[in-house]
Amino acid sequence: MANEVAPVDVLVANGGRAVITFDNWHSMGYGPNAIVLYDSQGNLIRKLGLEDLFPKWFVAAQPHSVSSIWWRGQPRISDDGAAALVPIKLPSNNENSIGSEGPTRDLAIRLSDGEPVGLADQRWKGALIQAASIARQICRDEREEITKWNSPMSAPTEWIEPAWHEYLREVVYRFGPTLTEDETPAVATTVLRPSSASDYQPSVKWLKEALTERADIPDFEVRAIGSPDYERLTRQIEEFVPKINAGRLKGVQLVVVVDESHSARVRAALSRSGAKVRVVNPREEFPQRPERIRKADPAELSICQVPEDKG
Repeated sequence: MANEVAPVDVLVANGGRAVITFDNWHSMGYGPNAIVLYDSQGNLIRKLGLEDLFPKWFVAAQPHSVSSIWWRGQPRISDDGAAALVPIKLPSNNENSIGSEGPTRDLAIRLSDGEPVGLADQRWKGALIQAASIARQICRDEREEITKWNSPMSAPTEWIEPAWHEYLREVVYRFGPTLTEDETPAVATTVLRPSSASDYQPSVKWLKEALTERADIPDFEVRAIGSPDYERLTRQIEEFVPKINAGRLKGVQLVVVVDESHSARVRAALSRSGAKVRVVNPREEFPQRPERIRKADPAELSICQVPEDKG
């Protein structure tokens, strides 16, 4: 078979006169054999990759996961038995479109020779025009995200918990010359929520665990801790840490985000813990590491190769 591994889906035409497979297991949409057609004797008739069918920008606009491009729905044999009908996912602004129902357009693959049918008709042209409009917006969003990724960062100025976790992870990835993407210690982030939050108390428990549990893998563990309330975070550190045995956190790297007025208290409280401590000023800006810089030039982003809107 032309597939590198087991295909994800297989269709058999009436009487076994043709067999058509779709995608490689665990890598949907990638490679030259997203669609493979065989005759009744198992001889290869034709194989097609997505870029044999569609422009690069269209493929880039499809929903992507870590390992796959979710480019289609469930294929079927046409009523007349002459073609395989493949529901092609059209680009969508829905961020949760992986595995979800969304707009599709059937593409016919002729079973006699594997030829795609209908891509030049008006319905597909209209679908591509609409897809191009969405792709342009995705391009703009992606370039904006890349610019943000490449820019220096400091602590969030508003209470948005996911932003705090992202910031704490990035602080660790950005400041250490030995903390490369390929060889980075395990990073755990803990955020003490504002005391006014209805779910404040669980975050106190998580903070206590971060400050008192021994290292699972000594010298390969970073715990990054932060809060929008620097005073309360400092008080909790002063409460929890003196109760542990000296040196209990040996092998742990602690990164704590507090402002200058609290940094001395935090250092003093953690001085007997055994952890390697780095106190980070939330106003300090951390530049992106050169090896993590992402390219934002439209010519280098497939999604940005969509044709310009000519009105």
